[in-house]
Amino acid sequence: MSFYFSFSVCTGMISIFSWIVVDAPLFGDFWHFLKGYFLMKIASDLVMWYYLRSNNPDRLFFYFNLSISELRLFVTAFALDILAFLVFMFFVHLVNFLK
Repeated sequence: MSFYFSFSVCTGMISIFSWIVVDAPLFGDFWHFLKGYFLMKIASDLVMWYYLRSNNPDRLFFYFNLSISELRLFVTAFALDILAFLVFMFFVHLVNFLK
């Protein structure tokens, strides 16, 4: 969790910004948005992986010493990022539905 929280604000802002850029789709249009969103998140997380790997290798070495691979770290961070966005979108849909 500490690894993910170190860049979660950045990836969360990317998620919310991409949702707003495409006109903040809700309900039926949201499912069409998800296809492009997953591709965009994969691309942005790969850029984040490259950035962290090239600029902060000591942090990754710390997790390596704990027997946690880079792939496991970043797949878990990707999954947490997707989950956080979907929870956020659930609440947005709920608030919009209750209006």
